[in-house]
Amino acid sequence: MLIRKRPELVNKGCNNIIANHAFIADNLSFYIGAIGEETVIAALSRLSDEYHLFNDVNLRFHPPIHWREMNDYIKSSQIDHIVVGPTGLFLVETKNWKFSDIETKSDKLVYQVRRSSLALWFYLRRSYARNDVPKTHTVVVSVQGCRPGQKLDRHIDITTPNRLYEYITKRKSILSTDAVNKLVDVVALTV
Repeated sequence: MLIRKRPELVNKGCNNIIANHAFIADNLSFYIGAIGEETVIAALSRLSDEYHLFNDVNLRFHPPIHWREMNDYIKSSQIDHIVVGPTGLFLVETKNWKFSDIETKSDKLVYQVRRSSLALWFYLRRSYARNDVPKTHTVVVSVQGCRPGQKLDRHIDITTPNRLYEYITKRKSILSTDAVNKLVDVVALTV
C-alpha cells in the first residue's frame, strides 16, 4: 500500500516544501527586521534604570497633522524605539540593511526618520508649551554596520548596536529627574 501511495506522498511532501519556501520568501524581510529589532533591544537593555525604553510606539493623529515641508499629511507614525533619560530624548530607528543599502536608500530613510521625528514633536506638543518640547536626538541603528560618525543628514546620526549604549549615555545630562518623569508619563500614554 505504501509503495502504491508513494507518488501521492512524495507529491504531498513536495507541495509542503514549496508552500514553506513561499512562506519564508514572503516573510523574509519581516524576519530580517525582527532580528534587527531584537539586536537593538538587547543593546538598549544595557541602559541603567535611569533610562526608560518604549518599543514599537504608534502615534495616531485625528485630524492628520500637516507636514508643510513635504506637503504631506501624517495620520499615524510608527517609531521603533524611544529612549528617555537624563541625557535626553532619543528616537531610535532600526535598520538591518546591508551597508550599501543605507547609502543607496538614504533619501527614503531620511524621509521616514524626519517624518517620525515631526510626528513625535507634534505628539509631545500636546503636553508642552511650543518652545518647551524636549529636543529629540534621532538615530538610525544600522545592525550591519556603518562608518564611525556617519550621518544621514545634519539631524540624523547613524550608529551600530555596539555603539548605541555610548551614543546615549556619554552625553551631558540635560534632563532633571522631574523632566524625565514628565516625559516618560507623556510617552507612556502612547502605549
